Amino acid sequence: MPRVLRLISACALALAAALLSAAGASAASWLPMSTAANGTNGHIGTPRVAVDNAGNVYASWTESGFVEVSKRPVGGVFETPQTVDPGGANGVADVPDIGVDGAGNAVVVWRTHNNAGGTVVMLAKRAAGAASFDVAGATRLSTGNDLSVGPPRIAVNPAGEAIVAFESNPTSSFAINVALGSTTGGFTLRSNTDTNPGDPAVAINDAGDAAAVFTATVVSVPGVRAFYRVRGAALPATLQFETVDGTNTAKADPTVSLDSAGRAVAVWADGSVGQPAAGSRPAGATPQTWTRLDDLGKTSTGGMTPRVAFETGDGALAAWGSDSVLQTSFRPAGATQFGTPQIHTDQTELPTDLALDSTAGTTALAWSTQHTDQVRAMVRTGGGAFGPIQTLTPSGHGASQPDVDVAPNGNAAAVWVDSSPIDQNERLVTSEYDAIAPTLVTSQAPDTATAGSPAAFSASATDDWSVPTIGWDFGDGTIGFGTIPSHTYTAAGTYVVKTVAVDDAGNFSTEATHTVTVSPPPPVDLPTRGVDFNASSVSGKVLVSVPKNAPAGRVLARRPVARITAAIPPPAGYRSFRLLGKDDNIPVGSILDATHGVSSITMASNKTGTATQKGQFSLGVFTTKQSKSSPLTTASMLGGGNFKRDCKNGKRRLSGAGVTAARRRPSRRLFANVKGRFRTRGRHSTATVRGTKYLVKDSCSGTTTKVARGSVVVHDLVKHKSHIVKAGHSYTARPLSR
Repeated sequence: MPRVLRLISACALALAAALLSAAGASAASWLPMSTAANGTNGHIGTPRVAVDNAGNVYASWTESGFVEVSKRPVGGVFETPQTVDPGGANGVADVPDIGVDGAGNAVVVWRTHNNAGGTVVMLAKRAAGAASFDVAGATRLSTGNDLSVGPPRIAVNPAGEAIVAFESNPTSSFAINVALGSTTGGFTLRSNTDTNPGDPAVAINDAGDAAAVFTATVVSVPGVRAFYRVRGAALPATLQFETVDGTNTAKADPTVSLDSAGRAVAVWADGSVGQPAAGSRPAGATPQTWTRLDDLGKTSTGGMTPRVAFETGDGALAAWGSDSVLQTSFRPAGATQFGTPQIHTDQTELPTDLALDSTAGTTALAWSTQHTDQVRAMVRTGGGAFGPIQTLTPSGHGASQPDVDVAPNGNAAAVWVDSSPIDQNERLVTSEYDAIAPTLVTSQAPDTATAGSPAAFSASATDDWSVPTIGWDFGDGTIGFGTIPSHTYTAAGTYVVKTVAVDDAGNFSTEATHTVTVSPPPPVDLPTRGVDFNASSVSGKVLVSVPKNAPAGRVLARRPVARITAAIPPPAGYRSFRLLGKDDNIPVGSILDATHGVSSITMASNKTGTATQKGQFSLGVFTTKQSKSSPLTTASMLGGGNFKRDCKNGKRRLSGAGVTAARRRPSRRLFANVKGRFRTRGRHSTATVRGTKYLVKDSCSGTTTKVARGSVVVHDLVKHKSHIVKAGHSYTARPLSR
């Protein structure tokens, strides 16, 4: 089953119960893990993800020394991976990062080696609507022939403004490099040396304020430094760095986030035990003084990958793993400190590799667990409590290096490395947080319908992450599913039809309603004994041929079927075969071809036609006979070959061939399920019943009657004797020996 809700199966009952009350309801959750994309089937590393305003997902990763990228269009699957850098003969390409603006213009940056033996940073773009990244137009972002380069990191805001930062070793010194640009334009790079800088992290807000933070030596002691760009300002010729924290303790893994006004908060692991710490900066001109905040975890130790994100309303949320548990702390807008940490797991969690993002009121936090080797996630909206933790990794799979990005509509996408069962290669996998209900694009129902006849309905729906299932409440106590269902109302009346779409997470669309007025079925002609009867096609295709002198009716209004469609050609005096409908009134003597379907006939059993008898016939061709004086109805079998010729001369010499060929032996049959006075006539016997199931078959060996239910009086036309055949038995009337 592809994903959670294929509601035609186990979830059909849930949808049926909820159909009337759940329209527009949300059941936001993470969808089951699926493979995102794999290129070379080699070692997977450093996966990164970004989502645009429309919900398109972009991923980058390293695979066996190649840099791969892929896009997952809204409602689709990840494309075949595109290699933007195959590494080359002088080394490997690795540590990519990816960003996308609101319109879907994407930028990927990565590290690679050039032909001169140096390490460089490259950048490639994919324009919105383009089929791939412009590899031929990829540009070198770093300017020097560096001895080494750290992982480049990029942040892009919805307007397309972007910041890239990376550490490098140009000669004997070390430098921090910052580039500012856009997803549709160029980038300007500036650098400045610093003492022992670490790999930077970057952030940019919607207004264009941008920042990068990194570890460095501050006046001979470990510290955290930052670059800050005020919205709209140009890069200075030489980068200026601000001191975030210069206390004499070890620093590691800093990250930064900016609120809507440009205020910044950075978090990092501090001291030998990794105490999660934080600092803040006011908005505005540079340079500014950063304020060291109270330690986040208070007495926590072993801080793992602390992360921070500003939420809607400019409150800051920090998350980290320490004391083997997952913790978060919130700093309301305008507050000077973070609040008391909240513990979300027990000490078996051992969380690491945290990924945190917040957009438009939705905050998603994902992490990997050292103890159980899983990726887990939780979400909160509107600054409220986090929802339940959901394990994204199925049983039997390992997981590491998660990344997460939240779309402006509240959906989110996560990617990570799946260390599959040992007999498989690593895979880049994904899970999506589906918070948005599908959209019911079209919903159509007929204004009128006829009781007893099928009515056609249609609807279509779209969803960011899955193919929605469409449910129907037909207003008469029955439900259906599908884009083009058919429904038959059993009674006349006015019915309110309701349509909803539901996605794989259980989110329901807005409901569409229609009013269908159902009229009574047209009156059925009463059969006249010995003159006409009513016939219907129960299943399959049943054909009918009426005598040429038959009056015009519904049957003759239909187009004839192709000649090869019927089991036999119409005999002389009969019209071409046509499809049998429902309650067609046809003359006695008409031929019914039920070889590929089941026919039902209703015969008059009294003179006025108010009393009737019914029978169903299949597996053969027959003609009907009934006199005006008796209700007894005879179904005479037709077709099956030339019995007189081919049963007498089963083999013949082919002229000029000198070989004997067997002509196909003639055979015909007719199965009957009747209630009333019916008789089936074969070549050598008749079978008369008042209600039973039986099969009559003609062959060269004779006419065999086999009874499935009840009993049948078989009259042997050769011996002129009658036999009663009961259920489970048969009788064969054989021809005269020749």
